Amino acid sequence: MSNGSDLKEKRAKRLPASRTGKTIAFLGMVIGTAGTGAVIAFLAAFISGLVMRGWNIGFASLGILLLLMILGYLAGVIVGIVLTDKVFHYRGSLLFAIPGSIMGTGLVFVLAADPLNLDPAISILFTCLFLFPPLLGTTGFHLGRKRNS
Repeated sequence: MSNGSDLKEKRAKRLPASRTGKTIAFLGMVIGTAGTGAVIAFLAAFISGLVMRGWNIGFASLGILLLLMILGYLAGVIVGIVLTDKVFHYRGSLLFAIPGSIMGTGLVFVLAADPLNLDPAISILFTCLFLFPPLLGTTGFHLGRKRNS
């Protein structure tokens, strides 16, 4: 009997079902996962900077720090989505959310490679880097949601 009552409690804790509530929940999840990603990216860059303090590799250290910051941001976005799923008991699919976040980061790398000769500015690339992973991850999380309740 406790499993049935636990399920009812989880359903009662869910976010509102109105369209406005869903939009606010979606935007809140995007902002929350971006914030989690920013914190973990900062920690990854700070720790790797401390580790590489004595290295004499020159300009390559900047590239390593940027790559670790990008990977830390991606890991932070994924951690934010998992925390949203586990803490708020929000229905969604982690199997769609995690690849969505990875594809968001990959899309930025494709834009940086410039296959279409768009010549994107670095400010546009960094804006896309901080928008695409949480946006695509949250979209994937909501796409996997079951419609029957």
